[in-house]
Amino acid sequence: MKQLSSYVTRTVLAAMLLTLVLLLGLEMLFGFIGGLEDVHGAYTAYEVLVYTVLTSPARAYELLPIAALVGGITGLGMMAGASELVVMRASGVSVGRIVWWVMRPALVLVVAGFVLGQFVVPRTGTEAELRRAQAHGYQIGARGNYWHREGSQMVHIGLVTPEGELGEVVFYRQRADGNLDGVVRAAQARYEEGNWQLQDVRETTFTADGASRVAYSSQRMWPSQLTPEFLRLVTLDPETLSLTDLRHYATYMKAQGLDSGSY
Repeated sequence: MKQLSSYVTRTVLAAMLLTLVLLLGLEMLFGFIGGLEDVHGAYTAYEVLVYTVLTSPARAYELLPIAALVGGITGLGMMAGASELVVMRASGVSVGRIVWWVMRPALVLVVAGFVLGQFVVPRTGTEAELRRAQAHGYQIGARGNYWHREGSQMVHIGLVTPEGELGEVVFYRQRADGNLDGVVRAAQARYEEGNWQLQDVRETTFTADGASRVAYSSQRMWPSQLTPEFLRLVTLDPETLSLTDLRHYATYMKAQGLDSGSY
């Protein structure tokens, strides 16, 4: 019985892997051909090939469920065509046991998919996008119009770069009654020794009688729970994030009252 279970598992796993290789090969071929349309300047056909190879783990990650389904059906079909399933049933092997033997290689692909999604795809996907962006001559990952809430104040960040620097940071402070208490604007912010250092700060404070006071300072410290590593998630597409990063950021967005659907 052990040899029979190993035979069924090997047959189905081979069919799944063969299906994955064929689908991945076609996907990479069409991706390479499609990428040739963007060839110009420093973005040569070689760069298209490198981009296609670097994105192959992400393509394989997306194709794993299809490969498991089609490969499982193909493997069962091969054994059914050779009347092997009939012989197994006639020998007293239950349908449930055959199903379990077929499910084991699928579980192997599930584990492989987890490893790809957690450790491989985030690295190769980011590297692929970075190389393509550099070849085209534009900066990757810079995002703008990011909102963050801390206590009674809302923070608007005009620019978040992959290097962890912020630009055009605006703090909106509120009173207990909901009225605006003050606005602090900083041209940029850098993360140093566990805190953000605001540069070129202008603070406007509103009084109860409608007057305002303006103060300037070259630097100011901003202690915050935000870190460059966390803000890096903002600059990357959800498809390139690991599973733990997706969960971490989705939980944060829900806590902020933001739409976390894409993550």
